[in-house]
Amino acid sequence: MKKELVTGLLVGMAASISLASFASANVITFDSNINYDHTVDYQPFSLDTTAALNVHLETFDAEFDPVMYLFHDDGDLSVDDYIAHNDDGGTAAWWWYNSLIDVELNADSYLVAVSDYSFSLSEALSGVNSINFANDGSYRLEISSLAGTLSAGATPTPEPATMLLFGTGLVGLAGSRARRKKK
Repeated sequence: MKKELVTGLLVGMAASISLASFASANVITFDSNINYDHTVDYQPFSLDTTAALNVHLETFDAEFDPVMYLFHDDGDLSVDDYIAHNDDGGTAAWWWYNSLIDVELNADSYLVAVSDYSFSLSEALSGVNSINFANDGSYRLEISSLAGTLSAGATPTPEPATMLLFGTGLVGLAGSRARRKKK
């Protein structure tokens, strides 16, 4: 019985560790869309070491022309957080509608703002694109790095389920130790 309990706890802890590390990678992809409602999409990510990044925004809609801005994410978006932007510098079928930023970044949290044509820095900061002739469209934002680990979201935090599983294992170990002391 004790051997089975210990084996079960070890398997549970190994599974929780592998699940927690699954959310990080050298490539992260966001698929989303912009509707004709002056929308600005924000996609947060973090990097664990200084590395060169390729931030590629690709659209599949002929009338949708997305623009992206890259910011440092310190929790208070301001003009001081601006790093780079791009419109019409990508590749693939609609290259004139795609965007590409190649940049080296330090380990930290970052934010990509995406909206439609004629999207300015002040609009990226305010969260509202004031353009009146924007089109709906879908896009794929891919962020890749040859070094370091990228994580979707601003700050990598342990998953609640992982922490619950780990805590349950600790309670089980404490319970088995208490039983052993009673005997």
